[in-house]
Amino acid sequence: MALSLDNVVTVSDSIEAVGVLRREVGIGLFFTNDTTLGTGSNRVAVYSNFTDLSTTFAEGSEPYKAGNAWFEQSPFPRNLVVGRWIDSDVAARLIGGSVSTSVSAFAALAATAYFAITIDNVAYDVNPDLTAVASYSDVATAVQNALTTGGASVSVTYDSTISGFRVVSGSTGSSSTLSYAVPPATGVDLGVLMSLSSSTASQLDQGADAETISEAINEILALNDSWYFFILDNTLFSQDNLNSVSNYIETGRYMFAAQTSESTVLVTGETSSVSYQLFQEQLQRTWMTY
Repeated sequence: MALSLDNVVTVSDSIEAVGVLRREVGIGLFFTNDTTLGTGSNRVAVYSNFTDLSTTFAEGSEPYKAGNAWFEQSPFPRNLVVGRWIDSDVAARLIGGSVSTSVSAFAALAATAYFAITIDNVAYDVNPDLTAVASYSDVATAVQNALTTGGASVSVTYDSTISGFRVVSGSTGSSSTLSYAVPPATGVDLGVLMSLSSSTASQLDQGADAETISEAINEILALNDSWYFFILDNTLFSQDNLNSVSNYIETGRYMFAAQTSESTVLVTGETSSVSYQLFQEQLQRTWMTY
């Protein structure tokens, strides 16, 4: 007669999860050359809802349209990662924060305001004459004139969409650099008033060299590898770009979801469409929808 184990010793089961956890397949990467995002760590942004994404990208832009479609899904997807492809040499830029100083307050400073900034590894002291400024654009022009008179190659503008100033180096590529505005030795700190200091500015991006799609994906992965689906900006849709993406994705653990509006894909035996060309590669991690 078999005896119950409980007559000898008390036993209870406890099963704990071990091993590799499931990847989050509900996260996509939208790959774009939209210049709203910056360089370095600023080239990648993660959004959990369309409201936040829509405050970053202009209405009608490809990231805006993609984000709208992404977050309209049901069930609601977790996140959308947006990553920038730097497909041409770009200049260093300093994007200021929202300016609260009034134009009249700038004008009242006359020539008593200063700041220092480094452009392309050269330090400049800025002391513009603000006496006659009548708008924020006039302030930007006065600062740019002071810099260019001192030998700097730079553009200074006022952007009404962000209610702030932008400083962009006149050079491009990895040798293009900028610093935040720093306080002067004497006088009123104009950098803080223009929201261009490290504590008030919105974003600082150094210049960068053009890169291939593979190089761009590698850089994005180094910053964020949470995504599973790769989605290509519609403006980048070409046979060469599709080949570059699909061949890269084929070597990894991700999936490439592509789409086409070419009606020829519905014709039996056609051999000219991008879908046919990708099919010839016998890819396992790329699919195309019409």
